[in-house]
Amino acid sequence: RVSTARVAEFSPISIHIITCHTIRQRHISSLESSHRRRHSGSLPNALTLFARPTLEQRESQRDSVMAPPILGVVKCTVVNGKNLPNKEGFSKSDPYVLIECGSAKEKTKTIDNDLNPKWNQSFNLKVTETTTEIVFSIWDKNTVTKDEFMCFGVASLSELEYETDNPIKIPLKGSGGKPELNIILNPNFESAAVRNQRMATELTATKQEREALLKYKDDNDAKVVDLERTGAMLRANVEQLGAENKKFEEN
Repeated sequence: RVSTARVAEFSPISIHIITCHTIRQRHISSLESSHRRRHSGSLPNALTLFARPTLEQRESQRDSVMAPPILGVVKCTVVNGKNLPNKEGFSKSDPYVLIECGSAKEKTKTIDNDLNPKWNQSFNLKVTETTTEIVFSIWDKNTVTKDEFMCFGVASLSELEYETDNPIKIPLKGSGGKPELNIILNPNFESAAVRNQRMATELTATKQEREALLKYKDDNDAKVVDLERTGAMLRANVEQLGAENKKFEEN
């Protein structure tokens, strides 16, 4: 900005140039302000674009890269528990089941005051190529203190039949008595053991089919030999009859 005292020192042309320059700068500032108001919140600034990832972001990216491929999904139905240990002094425990399949975790509802609870809850668990079992731990729900561990058990995924309800009775460990947990697993994929068994069955079937084909071929070859022998005998008989007919005609 030029003070009024110094305006007289400039020529009319200089004043005109200064005035044009001032108007141009004000116009540019107005356009920039309008652009910032119009795009505020929609365009990331340079700090956001080039900010260094946080530790959580780096760990998430690492886990996503290192995570094994998903093999499929197993439907897990927690049916009931029997003879669960009691962790309460004046009443019965309030059990629930914590399900751990790889890094995935699910939890059933809590059944109050019952050592033979019936949950009948189903969960869809993602299974990776490195997942071989599902861990079931049963806990006593407490409102004031921490939930108390009751017992646990493990179900193997290695011999489950494909797309079939596989009922499993799991003996539970970690307490006295003979507690058990009843579940149903239904995978939409073939486990390694089942796949190997299927391939062995197919190979056996193929071997049996090959042996049957070879036997059929041998039988046919034998029949062909018999037919050729019979045909040779018939030709010989025909030739003999022809010779006898010729002698008869000559006589």
